[in-house]
Amino acid sequence: MDEVIDHWKKLRFDDFEPAKEETTDLKPLSQPAKTKGGPKKPKTTQDDTSTKLDLSYCEHVDALIPDSPTPKSKCSANKGARISKLSRTPLIKKPLMIYIDEKPLFMHKYIDNIVDVGIEGNRGYQTVAGLLGKGKENHTLIRRALISELTSHRDIYGRIYEKQENFDKVHDSLVPSLTGHAPVSKWMSFPKMGHLIASAYDRVCVDLTRFGFSETFFALHSCPPLDVFGRIICIGYQRLRHFVQVFLKLGCHIPTTSC
Repeated sequence: MDEVIDHWKKLRFDDFEPAKEETTDLKPLSQPAKTKGGPKKPKTTQDDTSTKLDLSYCEHVDALIPDSPTPKSKCSANKGARISKLSRTPLIKKPLMIYIDEKPLFMHKYIDNIVDVGIEGNRGYQTVAGLLGKGKENHTLIRRALISELTSHRDIYGRIYEKQENFDKVHDSLVPSLTGHAPVSKWMSFPKMGHLIASAYDRVCVDLTRFGFSETFFALHSCPPLDVFGRIICIGYQRLRHFVQVFLKLGCHIPTTSC
């Protein structure tokens, strides 16, 4: 036991310091303790009770930068545009094309325009002349070209008209009238004139009507054109044998082909 006591006496405790007691920095409260009653509400300021809306972004910019390029009027207009309802533009009803109701219903959506050439007795040939770009006043040239086509291929048209009497009637109707006004016997008629027009000018001739059968005519002694839509002329047949120019849309349907 004595040896243990001597050993502890030889040990040095100079390097060890007693641990300091932990302390808490107690400071007096900045506000007196509330001993009774509920918590008091903070006092409201004028800004808290104001009904004025917060400034928008543009108004903040105008307040901070007086020389801002964005005018206040534009900001207010944009702000009002956000809450205003979209204005509805009134629908403008497109007027119907002239004589569209006298065309087959299935072709209405394929018709781009209809042009009336007038009320003279030569209006059928005037229509063809206008569609070919020759001017409606040159309708006599159309008659002569059809006569040449008829007489040059008498054997082909003789089989189409079946009888010589029918052939002669078509020929006589093509001969121009000696008077200014053409009688009914000199008017254009379909389907008799369809192949003549198509063959004389190497075009695809469409007879479009609601008062009978609409037909498409190709040239009889030449191959069909590769660009069909670039070679179409469409003649609209109206009541009382009145004819109009019909312009079809690209890629449109066409009536069945005549035999």
